[in-house]
Amino acid sequence: MRSITAFAWPCVSSSLSVVDLQEKYTGLQVLAHLIAKFPIAKKAAPQVFQCLAKGTHIETRKIVNPVLDMLLPAWVTDPEELKALAFSTKKIMMEDHGIQSCVHILSLIVRHGDLYYPIRHHILKLIIVIITRLSAQQLPIDQRRLILDMIDTAFRWHQKSRAEANESALHATDGVEPVAQKTSTSTEASNTQMEKTDRDQLTNLMIRFACQSIDTTQNGTISELSARRALSQIETTLSSEVWGGETCELRLSFLDRFLCPDEFTAVGSSASSGGQS
Repeated sequence: MRSITAFAWPCVSSSLSVVDLQEKYTGLQVLAHLIAKFPIAKKAAPQVFQCLAKGTHIETRKIVNPVLDMLLPAWVTDPEELKALAFSTKKIMMEDHGIQSCVHILSLIVRHGDLYYPIRHHILKLIIVIITRLSAQQLPIDQRRLILDMIDTAFRWHQKSRAEANESALHATDGVEPVAQKTSTSTEASNTQMEKTDRDQLTNLMIRFACQSIDTTQNGTISELSARRALSQIETTLSSEVWGGETCELRLSFLDRFLCPDEFTAVGSSASSGGQS
């Protein structure tokens, strides 16, 4: 194992500019399999994970995604490893602002939503920043679908935390001491509800996606399905006890721009003409 690790390790430390991409990610694939097979190799997991999570190149995606899906469950099995995952994920989200990097990390979080659930509070605000940045652009249909998946994942996180909090309160009411004794600071943090400002932001982002114009091209049907899905998610969230109710604050000032784009274009043209004269 040591010989194989020593042979493949340069793929972690090498620069992408001087190494063949296929060679680099094949080496990372070998290291990931060693980490999954031999617990002693777990010390290298954070570095291998960060290299793979930055693998946004289209030509290597067929290697990177399956390897990440295999590596994460094998690596993250205790609270310390969860902390390492939170740190590594935050680092990537804060450093890599390219569209492909953002899409890659969101896709990873969606695929492993249950694994990220205990550390959701460490990354949720960064997720919202990324979604907000992406939503300001005209996105391809697959990226729009991914963002809706991410919002749905956040919604399910909040549902789960509410259920756990209610269960803990029920046990406390019944005077079940063993459960109360097991309650730790980390458990209480896990049950912490999503902040109202975050819920409102995600709800408003869903409304933005639902209001995006439907393409008249051959992808129009797919775009319409995407908008309908956003509407369905809005209905679910606002009608539930989780994000709905009187406390939800919707900011709908952008609706005029979506529903009457011609008027805003005309106003913008008039303003430009007036400035030139």
